[in-house]
Amino acid sequence: MKKSLLALATMAVSLTASATSLQTVYEQALQNDPQLAAAVASAQATQESSSIALGGVGPSLAFVADMYQTSTEIDGTTTDSNSHSYGLQFKQPLLNANSWYTYGAASSQAEAGKIQNKMAYQDLLVRVSEAYFNVLRAQTTLASAKAEEAAVKRQLEQTEQRFKVGLIAITDVHEARAVYDGATVTLIAAESQLDIAYEALAQLTGERYDSLDALKADIPMTGPGPADRTLWEQEALSNSLNIQAATKARDAAVSNHKAKRADHLPTLDLVASHSISESDTGTYADKEITTTAVGLELSVPLFTSGSQYASSKQAYYERESAEKDLESAQRSTLLQVRSYYRQLEADVARVKARKQAITSARSAQDATQTGYEVGTRNIVEVLQAQRSVFAAERDYETARYDYVIDLLKFKQAVGLLSPADLQEVNGWLEATKVSG
Repeated sequence: MKKSLLALATMAVSLTASATSLQTVYEQALQNDPQLAAAVASAQATQESSSIALGGVGPSLAFVADMYQTSTEIDGTTTDSNSHSYGLQFKQPLLNANSWYTYGAASSQAEAGKIQNKMAYQDLLVRVSEAYFNVLRAQTTLASAKAEEAAVKRQLEQTEQRFKVGLIAITDVHEARAVYDGATVTLIAAESQLDIAYEALAQLTGERYDSLDALKADIPMTGPGPADRTLWEQEALSNSLNIQAATKARDAAVSNHKAKRADHLPTLDLVASHSISESDTGTYADKEITTTAVGLELSVPLFTSGSQYASSKQAYYERESAEKDLESAQRSTLLQVRSYYRQLEADVARVKARKQAITSARSAQDATQTGYEVGTRNIVEVLQAQRSVFAAERDYETARYDYVIDLLKFKQAVGLLSPADLQEVNGWLEATKVSG
């Protein structure tokens, strides 16, 4: 009855299956998580935006060929002719504000794609860690349920023996059996929850695990350092990937708005061509004609039925939306940093309190058991005291798991989360052979 849940968990030791570490699970998820693969592919597609938009401001060279068969009728006389030509056409925009602003918008989108790629990897790190510790949480719950079921069963057997020799009433037996039935139901539910937690983890990696490394009994339990929330808020405003992505999206919207407003401006292009043609009619019939031309091409938009104005208004509203999204991202990030900062401080205090609660629950259990043996306490009180001990141990382990996850989420909110943080957490685990 004095054992902690970590000790109870080792009762299910497997001599053949080695536990899997958090680092191993993360590396497998990097290769197999479909959500990460989709996010990375989407980010890479976004990064191609600038290369696509470059076509609007860079030079272009095209091979052009044509062949015509012409029939001409003059005063009832029909003349057929054939002609063909081929050559190269070169074009370099010299003055095109729309294309340059469009290229600027695409460049911002490409930068946003790079940031989204980083966000996808940070998100995977948190999702893997959360799923991993959810398995440990479910293991703890199952270990508690098994220990409680075994303890209640022993208490039920003792109660039945005491009834048989006439020391207690039959009501004590019924009460003990009711508690035992409840413990059995709890055990079944805990087994199901552990299996579900393993399946959730397998969804990230495509691998099914038999057991995982457990969290060490002693891990560093400290709040955010330095203990200055304002400093962390400023750090988040500078490093948060959410804010950086929203900033690039705003920049893209601003450039796109400028591009739409520039639609009515004239454009000037340098054009050059070199072609070879031949025709079977005319002055130079059946002769090869080579033509080279270099010049400037000016285009001035005059009327577009109001589409340019509508496009400009649409881009303006998109710009307004992007600016508000940036403001929302900043506020959301600050809220997350403040929340996780406080949560980490609370987690540290909660773990200490939960550990003390175990000592108190055990003392209360001993007192209740003694009272029951001398007749001042009943069986229900004894069983409740036992359950309080198991609950205190379970809550203590759960509080430790909450601390680890909240620590990673805090670093993610600040924008400083990296694989090195996962490696640090992995160092807090011990290579057990505890079967799931």
